[in-house]
Amino acid sequence: MDASGILQTWSSTSSSLNALAAVTWEDILKPSLDHRLTEGHKAIVTKLLVIIFGGAGIAMSFVTTNLGGTVLQASLSFTGAASGPLLGMFALGAFFPWANWIGACVGGVLGLILPMWMVIGSYSVVGPPPSNMRFPTDNCTAPNITTTAMTTLITMTTTESLPSEEISGISLLYTVSYLWLPSIGAATVVVVGLLVSFITGPMKVGEVDTRYLVPFFDRLFCCLPESCSRRLRCNQEFHSPEILANGIRNKEEDRSTAKG
Repeated sequence: MDASGILQTWSSTSSSLNALAAVTWEDILKPSLDHRLTEGHKAIVTKLLVIIFGGAGIAMSFVTTNLGGTVLQASLSFTGAASGPLLGMFALGAFFPWANWIGACVGGVLGLILPMWMVIGSYSVVGPPPSNMRFPTDNCTAPNITTTAMTTLITMTTTESLPSEEISGISLLYTVSYLWLPSIGAATVVVVGLLVSFITGPMKVGEVDTRYLVPFFDRLFCCLPESCSRRLRCNQEFHSPEILANGIRNKEEDRSTAKG
Protein backbone atom coordinates (compact mmCIF):
# COMPACT_ATOMS: atom_id res chain seq x y z
CA MET A 1 0.00 0.00 0.00
CA ASP A 2 1.40 3.41 -0.96
CA ALA A 3 1.46 6.56 1.19
CA SER A 4 -1.83 7.91 -0.17
CA GLY A 5 -3.61 4.64 0.64
CA ILE A 6 -2.25 4.66 4.19
CA LEU A 7 -3.35 8.27 4.72
CA GLN A 8 -6.82 7.49 3.37
CA THR A 9 -7.12 4.49 5.69
CA TRP A 10 -6.05 6.56 8.70
CA SER A 11 -8.52 9.27 7.76
CA SER A 12 -11.44 6.84 7.51
CA THR A 13 -10.48 5.07 10.73
CA SER A 14 -10.11 8.29 12.71
CA SER A 15 -13.46 9.58 11.43
CA SER A 16 -15.19 6.36 12.50
CA LEU A 17 -13.59 6.39 15.96
CA ASN A 18 -14.45 10.05 16.51
CA ALA A 19 -18.05 9.42 15.43
CA LEU A 20 -18.38 6.48 17.85
CA ALA A 21 -16.96 8.55 20.69
CA ALA A 22 -19.26 11.49 19.92
CA VAL A 23 -22.39 9.32 19.74
CA THR A 24 -21.47 7.51 22.97
CA TRP A 25 -20.97 10.81 24.77
CA GLU A 26 -24.10 12.53 23.45
CA ASP A 27 -26.55 9.63 23.85
CA ILE A 28 -25.21 7.71 26.86
CA LEU A 29 -22.83 9.74 29.03
CA LYS A 30 -23.92 13.35 28.55
CA PRO A 31 -27.34 13.12 30.28
CA SER A 32 -25.70 12.03 33.55
CA LEU A 33 -22.22 13.60 33.37
CA ASP A 34 -22.70 16.87 31.51
CA HIS A 35 -23.34 19.01 34.60
CA ARG A 36 -20.59 17.30 36.64
CA LEU A 37 -17.61 17.76 34.33
CA THR A 38 -15.78 20.78 33.02
CA GLU A 39 -15.06 21.27 29.32
CA GLY A 40 -11.52 19.98 29.81
CA HIS A 41 -12.74 16.83 31.52
CA LYS A 42 -15.29 16.27 28.75
CA ALA A 43 -12.49 16.43 26.18
CA ILE A 44 -10.50 13.88 28.19
CA VAL A 45 -13.51 11.54 28.36
CA THR A 46 -14.06 11.66 24.60
CA LYS A 47 -10.36 11.01 23.97
CA LEU A 48 -10.49 8.02 26.31
CA LEU A 49 -13.52 6.74 24.38
CA VAL A 50 -11.53 6.97 21.15
CA ILE A 51 -8.72 4.94 22.74
CA ILE A 52 -11.20 2.32 24.00
CA PHE A 53 -12.92 1.94 20.63
CA GLY A 54 -9.55 1.82 18.87
CA GLY A 55 -8.34 -0.93 21.21
CA ALA A 56 -11.57 -2.85 20.61
CA GLY A 57 -11.02 -2.58 16.86
CA ILE A 58 -7.46 -3.88 17.14
CA ALA A 59 -8.66 -6.76 19.32
CA MET A 60 -11.32 -7.68 16.75
CA SER A 61 -8.63 -7.88 14.07
CA PHE A 62 -6.96 -10.66 16.08
CA VAL A 63 -10.32 -12.38 16.64
CA THR A 64 -11.06 -12.49 12.92
CA THR A 65 -7.93 -14.55 12.31
CA ASN A 66 -9.58 -17.42 14.22
CA LEU A 67 -13.00 -17.14 12.57
CA GLY A 68 -12.00 -18.72 9.29
CA GLY A 69 -13.54 -17.85 5.97
CA THR A 70 -13.25 -14.31 4.65
CA VAL A 71 -13.24 -11.09 6.65
CA LEU A 72 -15.89 -9.66 4.32
CA GLN A 73 -18.29 -12.51 5.11
CA ALA A 74 -17.80 -12.07 8.86
CA SER A 75 -18.32 -8.32 8.56
CA LEU A 76 -21.48 -8.69 6.48
CA SER A 77 -22.79 -11.36 8.85
CA PHE A 78 -22.61 -9.21 11.97
CA THR A 79 -23.64 -6.03 10.13
CA GLY A 80 -26.66 -7.76 8.59
CA ALA A 81 -27.67 -9.26 11.93
CA ALA A 82 -27.66 -5.77 13.49
CA SER A 83 -29.19 -3.78 10.61
CA GLY A 84 -32.09 -6.17 9.94
CA PRO A 85 -33.89 -5.42 13.25
CA LEU A 86 -33.51 -1.70 12.62
CA LEU A 87 -35.26 -2.05 9.27
CA GLY A 88 -37.93 -4.19 10.92
CA MET A 89 -38.66 -1.53 13.56
CA PHE A 90 -39.08 1.15 10.90
CA ALA A 91 -41.37 -1.12 8.89
CA LEU A 92 -43.38 -2.04 11.99
CA GLY A 93 -44.01 1.58 12.89
CA ALA A 94 -44.63 2.81 9.34
CA PHE A 95 -46.91 0.12 7.92
CA PHE A 96 -48.83 -1.15 10.97
CA PRO A 97 -50.77 1.56 12.87
CA TRP A 98 -51.84 -0.80 15.67
CA ALA A 99 -48.26 -1.66 16.75
CA ASN A 100 -47.40 -0.26 20.19
CA TRP A 101 -44.10 0.51 21.90
CA ILE A 102 -44.04 -2.79 23.82
CA GLY A 103 -44.25 -4.80 20.61
CA ALA A 104 -41.53 -2.66 19.04
CA CYS A 105 -39.18 -3.18 22.00
CA VAL A 106 -39.78 -6.93 22.37
CA GLY A 107 -39.64 -7.50 18.61
CA GLY A 108 -36.49 -5.43 18.29
CA VAL A 109 -34.69 -7.38 21.04
CA LEU A 110 -35.69 -10.79 19.66
CA GLY A 111 -34.97 -9.65 16.11
CA LEU A 112 -31.42 -8.86 17.22
CA ILE A 113 -30.89 -11.99 19.33
CA LEU A 114 -31.99 -14.52 16.69
CA PRO A 115 -29.63 -13.44 13.84
CA MET A 116 -26.75 -12.92 16.28
CA TRP A 117 -27.31 -16.41 17.67
CA MET A 118 -27.26 -17.81 14.13
CA VAL A 119 -24.04 -15.96 13.30
CA ILE A 120 -22.25 -17.13 16.44
CA GLY A 121 -23.48 -20.69 15.91
CA SER A 122 -22.34 -20.70 12.30
CA TYR A 123 -18.76 -20.03 13.43
CA SER A 124 -18.70 -21.95 16.72
CA VAL A 125 -20.78 -25.06 15.88
CA VAL A 126 -20.68 -25.54 12.12
CA GLY A 127 -17.49 -23.66 11.37
CA PRO A 128 -16.48 -21.82 8.19
CA PRO A 129 -16.78 -23.50 4.81
CA PRO A 130 -13.75 -25.54 3.71
CA SER A 131 -11.12 -23.70 1.71
CA ASN A 132 -10.67 -26.63 -0.70
CA MET A 133 -13.85 -27.18 -2.71
CA ARG A 134 -14.64 -30.54 -4.31
CA PHE A 135 -14.28 -30.77 -8.07
CA PRO A 136 -14.28 -33.73 -10.47
CA THR A 137 -10.86 -34.88 -11.64
CA ASP A 138 -11.76 -38.19 -13.26
CA ASN A 139 -11.27 -36.94 -16.83
CA CYS A 140 -8.21 -34.81 -16.11
CA THR A 141 -4.81 -35.78 -17.52
CA ALA A 142 -1.50 -34.91 -15.96
CA PRO A 143 1.44 -35.83 -18.21
CA ASN A 144 4.13 -34.88 -15.72
CA ILE A 145 2.55 -36.43 -12.60
CA THR A 146 2.47 -40.13 -11.87
CA THR A 147 -0.79 -41.97 -11.28
CA THR A 148 0.06 -42.58 -7.64
CA ALA A 149 0.68 -38.91 -6.94
CA MET A 150 -2.55 -37.92 -8.69
CA THR A 151 -4.56 -40.48 -6.70
CA THR A 152 -3.06 -39.20 -3.45
CA LEU A 153 -3.88 -35.60 -4.35
CA ILE A 154 -7.51 -36.45 -5.19
CA THR A 155 -7.90 -38.40 -1.95
CA MET A 156 -6.52 -35.54 0.16
CA THR A 157 -8.75 -32.97 -1.53
CA THR A 158 -11.87 -35.12 -1.15
CA THR A 159 -11.09 -35.90 2.48
CA GLU A 160 -10.59 -32.24 3.39
CA SER A 161 -13.78 -31.18 1.63
CA LEU A 162 -16.10 -33.65 3.35
CA PRO A 163 -17.68 -32.46 6.60
CA SER A 164 -16.57 -34.18 9.78
CA GLU A 165 -20.15 -34.96 10.86
CA GLU A 166 -23.61 -34.62 9.42
CA ILE A 167 -25.49 -31.50 10.43
CA SER A 168 -29.04 -32.04 11.67
CA GLY A 169 -31.63 -30.68 14.08
CA ILE A 170 -31.37 -27.13 15.29
CA SER A 171 -27.84 -26.91 13.88
CA LEU A 172 -29.41 -26.54 10.43
CA LEU A 173 -30.18 -22.92 11.37
CA TYR A 174 -26.45 -22.28 11.50
CA THR A 175 -26.09 -23.28 7.85
CA VAL A 176 -28.37 -20.49 6.59
CA SER A 177 -26.53 -18.07 4.32
CA TYR A 178 -25.38 -14.85 5.95
CA LEU A 179 -27.15 -12.92 3.16
CA TRP A 180 -30.51 -13.94 4.69
CA LEU A 181 -29.74 -12.57 8.15
CA PRO A 182 -31.09 -9.02 7.57
CA SER A 183 -34.37 -10.42 6.21
CA ILE A 184 -34.68 -12.86 9.12
CA GLY A 185 -34.08 -10.09 11.66
CA ALA A 186 -36.58 -7.71 10.02
CA ALA A 187 -39.27 -10.40 9.70
CA THR A 188 -38.78 -11.41 13.35
CA VAL A 189 -39.30 -7.82 14.50
CA VAL A 190 -42.50 -7.42 12.48
CA VAL A 191 -44.06 -10.78 13.41
CA VAL A 192 -43.14 -10.70 17.11
CA GLY A 193 -43.95 -6.99 17.37
CA LEU A 194 -47.45 -7.51 15.98
CA LEU A 195 -48.14 -10.51 18.23
CA VAL A 196 -46.97 -8.68 21.36
CA SER A 197 -48.92 -5.57 20.34
CA PHE A 198 -52.16 -7.53 20.03
CA ILE A 199 -51.51 -9.31 23.34
CA THR A 200 -50.73 -6.13 25.30
CA GLY A 201 -53.40 -4.00 23.60
CA PRO A 202 -53.02 -2.57 20.10
CA MET A 203 -53.12 1.11 19.27
CA LYS A 204 -56.56 2.40 18.35
CA VAL A 205 -57.53 4.26 15.20
CA GLY A 206 -56.54 7.90 15.49
CA GLU A 207 -53.98 7.49 18.29
CA VAL A 208 -51.05 7.56 15.87
CA ASP A 209 -50.45 10.62 13.73
CA THR A 210 -50.88 9.61 10.10
CA ARG A 211 -47.86 11.71 9.14
CA TYR A 212 -45.71 8.94 10.58
CA LEU A 213 -47.53 6.14 8.75
CA VAL A 214 -47.14 4.94 5.17
CA PRO A 215 -50.36 4.06 3.26
CA PHE A 216 -48.81 1.00 1.67
CA PHE A 217 -51.92 -0.36 -0.03
CA ASP A 218 -52.94 3.07 -1.36
CA ARG A 219 -49.58 3.37 -3.08
CA LEU A 220 -49.55 -0.25 -4.29
CA PHE A 221 -53.19 -0.57 -5.38
CA CYS A 222 -54.10 2.96 -6.35
CA CYS A 223 -57.02 1.90 -8.58
CA LEU A 224 -59.04 0.10 -5.89
CA PRO A 225 -62.45 1.47 -4.85
CA GLU A 226 -62.49 3.77 -1.85
CA SER A 227 -64.39 1.24 0.28
CA CYS A 228 -61.71 -1.43 -0.28
CA SER A 229 -58.86 1.03 0.25
CA ARG A 230 -60.39 2.19 3.54
CA ARG A 231 -60.56 -1.38 4.86
CA LEU A 232 -56.97 -2.08 3.82
CA ARG A 233 -55.67 0.97 5.64
CA CYS A 234 -57.66 0.11 8.79
CA ASN A 235 -60.04 3.08 8.41
CA GLN A 236 -57.13 5.51 8.75
CA GLU A 237 -57.45 8.84 6.99
CA PHE A 238 -54.25 9.84 5.23
CA HIS A 239 -53.51 13.22 3.75
CA SER A 240 -52.28 13.35 0.20
CA PRO A 241 -48.54 13.86 -0.35
CA GLU A 242 -49.23 17.32 -1.81
CA ILE A 243 -50.97 18.47 1.37
CA LEU A 244 -48.17 17.10 3.54
CA ALA A 245 -45.53 18.77 1.37
CA ASN A 246 -47.38 22.10 1.53
CA GLY A 247 -47.68 21.80 5.31
CA ILE A 248 -43.97 21.19 5.70
CA ARG A 249 -43.19 24.06 3.34
CA ASN A 250 -45.46 26.43 5.29
CA LYS A 251 -43.81 25.48 8.58
CA GLU A 252 -40.36 26.16 7.14
CA GLU A 253 -41.52 29.53 5.85
CA ASP A 254 -42.97 30.41 9.25
CA ARG A 255 -39.69 29.49 10.96
CA SER A 256 -37.65 31.57 8.52
CA THR A 257 -40.03 34.50 9.01
CA ALA A 258 -39.80 34.21 12.79
CA LYS A 259 -35.99 34.15 12.66
CA GLY A 260 -35.96 37.14 10.32
